[in-house]
Amino acid sequence: MFAHNKYRVIYLTCVAVLLYLIKWWYSHASLEQMQWIMLPLAKLLGIFLPGSFELQVSGEWLHADLGIILVKGCSGMSFFMMSFAAYAFVFFVQQSQVSKEILFNSAKITVYAIAAAWLTTLIVNVLRVLLAMSFISNPVLVDWTGLSDESLHRLAGLLVYFSALFLQMRIATIINEKEAYLTSAVIMVAMLIFIPLLTGNAFNDLEKFTRHCVTLISFISLFGLSLTLIMGKKLRTQRTINPLEGAEEWAEQWAERTAH
Repeated sequence: MFAHNKYRVIYLTCVAVLLYLIKWWYSHASLEQMQWIMLPLAKLLGIFLPGSFELQVSGEWLHADLGIILVKGCSGMSFFMMSFAAYAFVFFVQQSQVSKEILFNSAKITVYAIAAAWLTTLIVNVLRVLLAMSFISNPVLVDWTGLSDESLHRLAGLLVYFSALFLQMRIATIINEKEAYLTSAVIMVAMLIFIPLLTGNAFNDLEKFTRHCVTLISFISLFGLSLTLIMGKKLRTQRTINPLEGAEEWAEQWAERTAH
């Protein structure tokens, strides 16, 4: 058991270091180096939008008909790192055995996690861009919220990214909704708050980063409150359908205790 836990701690520590290195690389990477994720994003978006994106000399992707340009910040790298962290955690803890081949198995799991995160990021990022476009082009929403295009874009990102991360954790594991929510929250806060603090990027514009933190924490809290209300309603419905379910479970537990 000690060896099992030791290997898990070592592996998860390596994953954390790898995430830090990816974050550092992303902050210094050029758009030419980002085409492994920008190119498929532009092509997938072209399926859902009239016309197509064209690659610019700068490495950005321009949709001239709609006036949309995909810049480095549209790559979805933040979600890629969060998705990779979630997959790496899930794939590794599901391993039931630890052997002398632990290093090989860990490397294989890491490759699987990166591939799964890349595919998930493409799908989720397409949804994010399309939702952001619908938010910005909706005059009723713009007038009602009073938010700028940048703020609406950020709101769409939080909504899609956190929901996708929650579903990823819920579907890929046997954990319940509460555990999936808490795990997703920890991953998102670590990636979008703690790592920028460690890299120093947060201090480039401290006022903007502070607003970002407040928005992120507020959204995660509202998501958790909504989830609590939904799960509470679901639980009340189940009790209405089977009011004796709790009593039956209590009776079974009591019978087991008295039998001993």
